[in-house]
Order: sequence, then structure tokens, then C-alpha cells
Amino acid sequence: MHSLSLVVCFITILTSSACQVTDEAEKTSEPATCIYKGYEDEVYDLTSLANTNERPRFCTEDSMGYSISYNPCFPFKIGPSKKTNPCHSGVAICRWVDGHDDAYVNIGSQRSALFNGGGKHPKIHYHHSSSGTNWKSTVSLVCNSSDDKGHFRVVTDQSADHVVSD
Repeated sequence: MHSLSLVVCFITILTSSACQVTDEAEKTSEPATCIYKGYEDEVYDLTSLANTNERPRFCTEDSMGYSISYNPCFPFKIGPSKKTNPCHSGVAICRWVDGHDDAYVNIGSQRSALFNGGGKHPKIHYHHSSSGTNWKSTVSLVCNSSDDKGHFRVVTDQSADHVVSD
């Protein structure tokens, strides 16, 4: 079994409203997967980071030439509308190559999102299994109240099946 790993870095540099951290959760009609509670009861509201129009909020390119698209909370669709395109159903993170219809890989599904609020930066872990490859992706959140936009970048690439986003 061939394993391939990609380390992706997702850095959110946001205003406090974009990555809202509070002491207590507020009632909301947004999906529960957009709001996470940390170990010390702080609440991370990612609602303003997510697109709800089935398009990825973030897109960047890694050092190997792959494009990486990400959308927290809500699945998106990218690439050709074929049943065989894995980035058309339930995707949170997709790796793809422009112009190659068969080069779309779901490397993290929305339903697998698992929040870890411990440590310096909270993380969301994703996974997706396809064609004998088990992808694992980690998105780290870094909040900054002086910037109102999210940033998405690849920090390092490595050979395995783990995607880490910081």
C-alpha cells in the first residue's frame, strides 16, 4: 500500500469576530460543527470562516504543485461534476491539480471533524479513506484580532498520509 502525506498549514489571522473566543457558548442556529468548546470552556466560533454556497473558502498551492482547498463546517464541491470525483461529496479539504479531471482527492471529510482545544493552538482533525489510502488532515487555528481575513498556506510536505494544517 502506497502512502502519501501532505502537511498543510491553515493559519487563520482573524478579527475577534472571525474567530470568536468567548467564555460561554451562545445559542445559535448554525450547525454545531461550526462552534467548538475548548478545554477551559472557551468557545471557538468558526461560522464567519465558512462558505455556505458549496464553494471552498480557502485555496492555496503546496510545494509539489497540488492545489489545496478548504472550507470549515460545510462541505463544498470542486472540480468536474462526475460521480467519480471524490471532491463532490462531504469534503472539508481537497487536493487537486487544475486541468486534470482525475486528480481530485478528498483528504478530509466534514463528517470526520474532531476538535482538540488543548495546547497553544486549537486544532480540527479530519480523515478520509479512499482506494486503500487513509488520509489524515489537521487544521490548526491561530487567531489575531488585528486582521479580518483568514489565511491558508502550506507549510511543509512530507511522504506519508497525514495532512497537518497550522
